Amino acid sequence: MFLFLLPLLALVLLSMWMNKKERRKRETLIASVGKHDTVLTVGGIIGTVVEILDDKIILRVDDSTKTKIAFAKTSVQQVIRSSNAPAETTIETKGKTEKASV
Repeated sequence: MFLFLLPLLALVLLSMWMNKKERRKRETLIASVGKHDTVLTVGGIIGTVVEILDDKIILRVDDSTKTKIAFAKTSVQQVIRSSNAPAETTIETKGKTEKASV
């Protein structure tokens, strides 16, 4: 009987540990979102963060019409471009490829 419960207990503990790790990673991602970051939501909408409130964020999804949509903070799936990180561009000059920060 004990031999059957031991692998089951190991699986339960492993799944709890993995959930805790993923939850911590997700909380760090949501906390790192700042104004002017470009983010991707779980619904596939890409927008620029205009305002951050307690439990939601306001994204500008169209620059020409200045369309803004409110989302729950938990709907952010990925930060595409952070406003704090310098943008990198690739420059080709006479057969050489170089990366430059802009």
